[in-house]
Amino acid sequence: MKHRPRIRYFTSAQTYMRDDEVQNLVLSPYLRSFRRFITPNQAQSFSCLDQAACVSKSSTLEEMRLVFCGPITTPLPLQEAHLKTVTNDPRVVISMSDYENWVAALHAEFQAQEEAYLALVSRST
Repeated sequence: MKHRPRIRYFTSAQTYMRDDEVQNLVLSPYLRSFRRFITPNQAQSFSCLDQAACVSKSSTLEEMRLVFCGPITTPLPLQEAHLKTVTNDPRVVISMSDYENWVAALHAEFQAQEEAYLALVSRST
């Protein structure tokens, strides 16, 4: 995190991250948004939720978003209840993706950004 350009937005998809790796990202003074796409694996989802505790130590992070893709084995209200036992920090947000997998979610996001950019370029010409 000490190299340039400084990372302001970070997305992790279907990756295992150690607690110290998550904490290093969250505590970086330049990072504003940390998003993780989580698959239906219950063990992984609870691990990601448990790691959210470090957000309260950050004074610069604006949001940590945990995005569940596909059918989840533990209902979202139970995931949210577990998160409340870890942290009450309002910057930690759980959401469900409209897509079955993280690849489709990122692809749709890319396409939306591309369309917005092309619309902007076509208006300026």
